[in-house]
Amino acid sequence: MKTLAALSALVLLPTICFAQNPTSEGTLPENQAANEEKLKKVQVATVAALQTSLLDPDTDTRQAAIYALEAMGPGAKPAMDALAQKMRDPDAYLRADAARTLVEIGPDAIPSMLPLLQDCDPRVRQLAAWALAEINFNVASGKPTGLH
Repeated sequence: MKTLAALSALVLLPTICFAQNPTSEGTLPENQAANEEKLKKVQVATVAALQTSLLDPDTDTRQAAIYALEAMGPGAKPAMDALAQKMRDPDAYLRADAARTLVEIGPDAIPSMLPLLQDCDPRVRQLAAWALAEINFNVASGKPTGLH
């Protein structure tokens, strides 16, 4: 449970930092650019920490990291390859969660998933095919990627 709380805090950190220095119409453009740069740096650090958590031997920690990355949507793009590897995880729930997270990232995740169509495990191939079809449907229907 401590791990879940820590990972949740990592995901909320960019929001908290941004909320402390909000931008508005009255904000000078240079301040807005500085705030956006701070937010980007925190997001990069958050994704990196979550990628490390994907390698943890504890299933709950890996799952919490996947949920946190899913919540980031397209912001989790740097973790695409690591998420694609989680589609080979021994835990079926983790495989499904990783696939769903790659769908939330959107079309940029396609190259990370293509090799999975050749995987020796038929469950991994099926999950990759589902995720690729879901991304294609979302693009075709104009649905924006990501939960946010």
